Amino acid sequence: MSSEVEIFGAYFPGWLLSAIAGIILAACTKMVLAKLGLHKQLVMPVLVYLCLAFLWAALCWMIFFD
Repeated sequence: MSSEVEIFGAYFPGWLLSAIAGIILAACTKMVLAKLGLHKQLVMPVLVYLCLAFLWAALCWMIFFD
C-alpha cells in the first residue's frame, strides 16, 4: 500500500497527513480536558500536549497507512 495520498491532484506523504491529524486531534483533546477542568492538573502541559499530538499522529498512521 502506498504511503502517498492524492488530494486535488497533488500527492501528499502519509506522514504529513498523519502529523496534521495528530495536531488537530491534540487540540480537540485539549478542549475536552479544559471543558472537564482537568487541564489545571497537568504539571507540564506543553510536554503533555506534544506527546498527545505524537500519539494521535502515530495512531492515524497505523490505522490508515499500515
